[in-house]
Amino acid sequence: MHQRPSLPSSVVIAGWNLADAVRERMTLSLRSVALCSFCDTEMEFARSAILWQARLLVADLHGPGGEPMLPTLAAIRARCCHLPLIILLRNTPESVRTLLRVAGTVGVHDVILRDVEDPAVAIRRVLSTSCSELATGRILHALRPIVASGLWPFISYCAVEAEHAVSVAEVAAALHVSRRTLSWRLRRAGLPEPARVIAWCRLCHAASMLCESDRAVDEIAGILDFPSGNALQNMLRRYVGRTTSDIRQVGGVELVLSRFRNEMSGVSCSASALSHCAFS
Repeated sequence: MHQRPSLPSSVVIAGWNLADAVRERMTLSLRSVALCSFCDTEMEFARSAILWQARLLVADLHGPGGEPMLPTLAAIRARCCHLPLIILLRNTPESVRTLLRVAGTVGVHDVILRDVEDPAVAIRRVLSTSCSELATGRILHALRPIVASGLWPFISYCAVEAEHAVSVAEVAAALHVSRRTLSWRLRRAGLPEPARVIAWCRLCHAASMLCESDRAVDEIAGILDFPSGNALQNMLRRYVGRTTSDIRQVGGVELVLSRFRNEMSGVSCSASALSHCAFS
């Protein structure tokens, strides 16, 4: 397979068993968003997914002769089970029945009907969703070892809702406590104030979008409910001491996560204190 070309975007989409017309349409529609790596064999597909660290897999449910490719798809999914998979499907009752039988086993995230929907539309939709899920997973993975279990509902809520400008009052209401009680529990546990934790989670999502897409800063700010691109820039400077350009250039997701983790690592409570900090 040809050597990976350089792109400003770090997003790679691995496509397998796709018709020439679909490949051409994907390449043209997604050229500013991602590199499409088209493969003709299972080995090439797995290599694109693993070695090139693909963010998304796209495959046709049927081979060139119309035969179902389920065994090969299942084998590929076993090696790349963490990646979103989009299936191209013929608009026939038999194809739909086949997909319904295997969707849970193969792990299908979205379906494109051949000659009905533009593949780029579904791909952009899944990329957007997977970027958010990836950022949330990174936050939870980074903080799990250092945050007491009784405080985990608060951390989880902030990480999952980081794409929205949630207020401390909204978080407290979701956890069925008052704002004062929420602040007291975090302070007793040695954590930063709730508003600061919320801000860090939002910055982690912003860093993920900056590094894994070519979206403009203003567009990312809009998606994450920042008032403007300047507001996002200013928060990054205050919390991380870097600009959005810096984050993009150095692949700064881990940098932002590291700073967040360091600020949270003051969690050190006795067992009796933690019993008072826990959320019911």
